[in-house]
Amino acid sequence: MHSGCIDAARGRGRDLGQDTGRLNPCPIASPVSSTKLLLQVAVSFNSNRITVDRMTTSIETNAARQRLTAGGMSGEDLAWLDRHGWSDADIPPPSMDEIEAYERREGKLNSVIAGLGFSERGQSLEGKLAAAIGARLADLRDRGEEDE
Repeated sequence: MHSGCIDAARGRGRDLGQDTGRLNPCPIASPVSSTKLLLQVAVSFNSNRITVDRMTTSIETNAARQRLTAGGMSGEDLAWLDRHGWSDADIPPPSMDEIEAYERREGKLNSVIAGLGFSERGQSLEGKLAAAIGARLADLRDRGEEDE
């Protein structure tokens, strides 16, 4: 986490203002260039502990869209990700007629990150989305086994 963001969240900096519990911009250096990016973080306080949740940025979404398009993901599947805000937390459970589409999306997401290391996969947007889709499919399979 950018140290200026933590200081600002504690009310000691000028980067974010002094309000807490709202989305605040955090300027960080881009890993690709020295250009500053605007990253959204949600800051909340619980006793003496600060929790910072990273929000997906349009820069990450656009980069993932480019990688997935190059990897062969269809426009229909990209539109589906758009409808769900490119958020792993917003992936709904599949209906029985959506299983094949979920498996296809999970496969494309995983193929794009196949060359990454284990921790990089978990940190990537594509990895988080693939894990969420896979978890929803596993939940559906588990419910099917309980019914038998």
